[in-house]
Amino acid sequence: SRPLGFFVILSALLFFGGILLAAILRINHFAVVLPSILLATSPFFYLFHKRKKRMEKFERQLPEALELVSRALKAGHAFTGGLRMVAEEFGDPVGAEFGKTLDEINFGVGVPEALTNMTQRVDCDDLKFFAVSVIIQRETGGNLAEILENLSHLMRERFKFQGRVRTLAAEGKLSGIVLVAVPFFIAGAFFPVSYTPFRAPENNAHFVFRPLLAQ
Repeated sequence: SRPLGFFVILSALLFFGGILLAAILRINHFAVVLPSILLATSPFFYLFHKRKKRMEKFERQLPEALELVSRALKAGHAFTGGLRMVAEEFGDPVGAEFGKTLDEINFGVGVPEALTNMTQRVDCDDLKFFAVSVIIQRETGGNLAEILENLSHLMRERFKFQGRVRTLAAEGKLSGIVLVAVPFFIAGAFFPVSYTPFRAPENNAHFVFRPLLAQ
């Protein structure tokens, strides 16, 4: 991934490039200010989109990663062994982030500090629950494998619930669109049939003034 400075420089180049192009083509400078601003902000919209996609992928991978750590603990491996399995078996972003955390632990950083650093790098609520669970378990004791298994199960159930909510919301939106469109569709279907424009008689002034003469 490219550093943030690259996108800052790219944003400035796009802005001044738009101004320079307007000067070459002799376009009114005020008319190109808004397009130049849009060009300048486009790299940051790209970063926001990439970050959103990365977070969505991280949240999808995390339950499986926690389940792998849980199985490793049940098999007798240490917690760091479970992290190593995740780093080796999973791709970016979960594998990369767990690999960074494992490297910090190997270089002498404490497990609580390394997990806290990972939550600061990745803004994910589920990851914070994982870090807090591990830190509390190390201080108070307990079955970490069972804790991680339950946490992974809760994440999966939440994803299923969110999927059902999105499905129902999409059905509701579709129903609303249909209800709004039906009157216009019916009106458009019957309009050519029922519409009969008034046509005044041509060259027949007597027909027009006959009611007046009758009075």
